[in-house]
Amino acid sequence: MVGNGGGSGNRGTGAVVGFSETRAPPIKQMATQEKTDTRAKWNENHRAHLMKLLGDYNVPAYRSQNGWTKEAWNRILLDMLTKFPNLILMYDKA
Repeated sequence: MVGNGGGSGNRGTGAVVGFSETRAPPIKQMATQEKTDTRAKWNENHRAHLMKLLGDYNVPAYRSQNGWTKEAWNRILLDMLTKFPNLILMYDKA
């Protein structure tokens, strides 16, 4: 049995304590790395343009009870892709 030194009751039975230096990173850390590698790389121009667009579409026709309407987001997405053609934007349909 492999112990972690946390009082497993197997002391003195030859249990291995600790890990080698070549161990793989924990699964949670690997998932975090994958998530950050796929995120968009935004700069100040992208942020500033998005803030401008959100202000432009901050009118009752494009607002719903909890934020912007789907039509507003689609127009914002189209405008962002037109201004920054090398920008990769995706969204999840929730």
